[in-house]
Amino acid sequence: ANPATGGVLVPLKQILFNKVLDLPFEDKSYDLQLEQFCLKCSRILPQIDMQLVGVEKMIEHQPHCKSKLFPGLLQIVTSSLFSALSLMHQELSIAWKRDFPQFFYPDEFLDIADMFLSAKLLVREIQMALDNFHEIKREIHLYHNESVVRARVGAGVLADDAQVVHRGHEAASSAGKTGERLFAVMV
Repeated sequence: ANPATGGVLVPLKQILFNKVLDLPFEDKSYDLQLEQFCLKCSRILPQIDMQLVGVEKMIEHQPHCKSKLFPGLLQIVTSSLFSALSLMHQELSIAWKRDFPQFFYPDEFLDIADMFLSAKLLVREIQMALDNFHEIKREIHLYHNESVVRARVGAGVLADDAQVVHRGHEAASSAGKTGERLFAVMV
């Protein structure tokens, strides 16, 4: 304790360390992996969306900028987005028992406009799946907090008349490698 300020002195490393971002992904508990995934996806999805809009506008206004390789590159982007969406739906379905309608992904695109439309729709679908992950993250956090309260009530630390609402999911501990694959696709 610092007698001058009444505070506690903490080593600088402790202040700058962030358990969500500074630990290797595979060394984290599922809830921290989920938190990192949500954080990084929340940052990258708007960037992907803005870049798609920017490139589409550039091609509309300056068609000479479109190279012959561009459709193949846009196909790779849409395929990667579809893979990410499929992994997210798989994780939500298997680990959390949440089902979604199958996203229609065509075998072939009609033209560049069709590819852009599919890419934008995929970004929106990924955002909806990410919203589900945010909700699950909040529920896990709530469950952990309620578990601590129940443990303290059981130990007599809190009053016996405290009320605890149980809303946790049993699937948090059963989630497999899908989170790691999903993280690798999105990052």
